[in-house]
Amino acid sequence: MENSFNLIFYIKKTKADPRGKTMIYMRITVNGGRSELSIQRKVDILKWNNQAGKASTKHYV
Repeated sequence: MENSFNLIFYIKKTKADPRGKTMIYMRITVNGGRSELSIQRKVDILKWNNQAGKASTKHYV
């Protein structure tokens, strides 16, 4: 049996603060089991690239 591992970063636009910044979250999947956590960094939602799973420039807070 093969093991699988996946790691993605994403934001939740609905939880943005009034300045347009939101937390960055990480999802780890191992053999179908998921775990999600915040990486304790904020990013401007306009700078986030959903397809790449990262900010377009270094605009972390």
